[in-house]
Amino acid sequence: MKKILTIALALMVQVSAMAQVSALKEATALAGKDADKAAEMIKAAINGADVTAKDQAAACNALALGYLAIYDKESAAQLESQTLKQMGKEGKAFDEKKGNEALAKAFEYAIECDKYDAMPDAKGKVKPKFRKTNCETFFMKRPNLLNAGLYFYNENDKELAKKIWVTYLECMNSNLFTTKKSVKDDYASQCAYFISLAAYNTEDAETLNKYVELAKTDSVQGSAARQLEVAMIDRQYKASLDKSLLDVMYAKSQDAFEATHEDMYFNQMMYALQQKNDEALMIKTLDEFIAKNPESTLPYIHKGDMAMNAGKIAEAITNYEKVAAKETKNAALFYNIAVCYRNLASEQAEKDTKEGKAVSNDVKENLKHAAEYFEKVRALDPNQETVKYSYLLYSIYSGLGNTEKAAEIKAAYNIQD
Repeated sequence: MKKILTIALALMVQVSAMAQVSALKEATALAGKDADKAAEMIKAAINGADVTAKDQAAACNALALGYLAIYDKESAAQLESQTLKQMGKEGKAFDEKKGNEALAKAFEYAIECDKYDAMPDAKGKVKPKFRKTNCETFFMKRPNLLNAGLYFYNENDKELAKKIWVTYLECMNSNLFTTKKSVKDDYASQCAYFISLAAYNTEDAETLNKYVELAKTDSVQGSAARQLEVAMIDRQYKASLDKSLLDVMYAKSQDAFEATHEDMYFNQMMYALQQKNDEALMIKTLDEFIAKNPESTLPYIHKGDMAMNAGKIAEAITNYEKVAAKETKNAALFYNIAVCYRNLASEQAEKDTKEGKAVSNDVKENLKHAAEYFEKVRALDPNQETVKYSYLLYSIYSGLGNTEKAAEIKAAYNIQD
């Protein structure tokens, strides 16, 4: 009885294996008519015990071409619709989402096909059947992956967009495109930026870090890629408060500043140091930077900010005024200088009052300087879009006894006493 059961079990296994081979072949034939249904059948049968690499390659190839046909159909309908609309006629229906999803699946199965296609046969020989044709077909379609990714990114499916853009880059590592590796890729760095952007927006630091170096080489988006890299580190720091990330943030910001000389990266360097809460290190770093870059205005502005925040008003003014002549369009800088002079005037007036003295000339001189800088702010920012200064300027003119200017400011900005 045991022997009979063993034979029966063997027959069941054999029948099951034959069924998988049969199902795979049925799915292969179906792929051109209903790719989605064929894909489900192939997934269930492709790893069957008696399924050969030849069968697997044929099935994946059929799916790749089936999905590619869907993409081509929807793309053609879209193009026809656009042409009809340009002619003032009613457009033709098309499904852009379906087409772009199909393109992504087509590449997925083309790569899978090549994997099986390159496996040795029963005699140990490797004779790829589909590689040459698929290489030409899919390499020509490869740039369309960029647009497919953009479609899904704009549709707020950033995970799928990221996946498609990764496919654009990573498919070139497949042996399917061995003969195309020497062809110049004008879009690789741009695609890497797209991936980095999607990775940042999906909080995927691992993917961003993998592709951002290539993205940083892009002639148009290189700086933006650097911003994403630093911003991701900043996000990780704020989530974890891991101070070791501040060193990474500083180093990346420094590299970015040296490559671009853009102010934002210098400011990010200073932000990283501020988070360390080490004023001595920050001053040392700023002084070292000044020594190496004597023409830069940024270190003096940061030193001024630090002094101002610490209540060292005279020191703040000294640092700010070292660069005020160069920063002729910096309304925020002029505002800070004006506030500093106003604070000096207030401190001196309070001191004079305590000592029973009349208002000193120092008070008036500081108020005049404050008014001068507030007027520079006003010239740059008449609508107070950057900073609010009107009431302060009004109060200064009032304090100076300049009733004419005070009335002008009051009327211009509808100030209520």
